[in-house]
Amino acid sequence: MGKFWRENWQGVFFGAVGLVLLGFSFCRLWQEDVAGGSATFGMAFLCFIYANLSRFKRFKGLGFEAELWEDKQKEAAALIDRLKAKDAIYTEQIVRQNIMGGRLGSASSWEDNWRLFDRLVAEHEDLGQDIDFSDLKADIDAVFLFDLTSYPYDPLHRQIAQGVQEASDLIQKEFGSAVEDVEGHRKRTEQVNAIKRSFVDRYERSLKGNVAQEILDWARDAQAALRRDFGVEVSFPEEDIQELEMLADLRRKGPIKVTPKLLEMSERKSHERRKTGAR
Repeated sequence: MGKFWRENWQGVFFGAVGLVLLGFSFCRLWQEDVAGGSATFGMAFLCFIYANLSRFKRFKGLGFEAELWEDKQKEAAALIDRLKAKDAIYTEQIVRQNIMGGRLGSASSWEDNWRLFDRLVAEHEDLGQDIDFSDLKADIDAVFLFDLTSYPYDPLHRQIAQGVQEASDLIQKEFGSAVEDVEGHRKRTEQVNAIKRSFVDRYERSLKGNVAQEILDWARDAQAALRRDFGVEVSFPEEDIQELEMLADLRRKGPIKVTPKLLEMSERKSHERRKTGAR
C-alpha cells in the first residue's frame, strides 16, 4: 500500500480534486450558472488530465488528440507475440530441414544437428524470447532414437528371419511335397506366418511411441513363438539387447539428455549406413 501511494499520490490527488470540481460544476449548472459551471468543469477536466498525465504517450491541443502508453504497450506486446510465433516456426523449419537433410544423405551429423538446435534456442533466450520448444525437442528425440535403434535392430531382424526360414523348412520336411494332411499343413503354415519376420513402420512408431521397447517386444515374441511351436532356438547378441534396453529406458524417462556416448553411437550408425547403404 505504501508503495502504491508513493508512486500514484499525484494521480490520486488530482483525481480527487477533479471529482470535487466536477461536483461544483454540476451544482452551478443546476443553478443555471452556465459560465461558472463551464469554468469549473474545465478545471475538473484539467485535473483529470494531470491525474493521468504519466499514462499518455502524447497529448495534442484541446481538440484533442491523445494516445495512452498502456495502449501502445499492448500493441507492442501483441507484435512481439506475433514475432515470437514466426521465429518459432522458422527455427522449427531450420532444425527439421537440417535433420531430414542429414537422413537423406548429406554430411550433417547428429552432433551438428544438436549443436544447431542448442544455438538457435540460446539465441532466442538472449533476445529475451520465452519460446516453448518442447514439442520440437520431443520430435527430434524421436528421430534421434530411430537412428540409434537402426544398428541393434539389424542383427535381431536377421536372426528372426533365419529362424522363420528354418521353421518353414521343418514344415516342408514334416508334410513333404505331396501334402496329404491339408488341415494340419494349413495350421502349421498359419503358425509360421503369424511370426513377424520384421518390425514394420519403425520410423512412424518412433514418432508415436517407444520404438526401442517395441523392437525388444517384437523380437522376444518371435523368439518365444519359434521355440514353442517349432523348437527353433534363436539367440540375439547380448550387446544389442542391452543397447535397446538402454534406449528404451531413455525414452521412458522423457526428454533425452544428449551425451557424448549417444553422439558416438549416432556416428557409428552414420558410418554403418554409409558403408551398407540407407536402411
